Amino acid sequence: MSVPQTPHLFGASTTAAETIDGVDLHGRRAVVTGASSGIGVETARALASAGADVTLAVRDTDAGA
Repeated sequence: MSVPQTPHLFGASTTAAETIDGVDLHGRRAVVTGASSGIGVETARALASAGADVTLAVRDTDAGA
């Protein structure tokens, strides 16, 4: 028996901008942990670009500035 395949919306090469495209977060707040590098910083940037008020939680305040 074959299972119908659904197309994947996101993959390994998907960018943060693509995942947030069309999302309006104005008036919303987000807290991002691990926001000084890697996935955390990219998540914070994407949320902010969509209009969210973003609070960063970082271990190294110089890196998160």
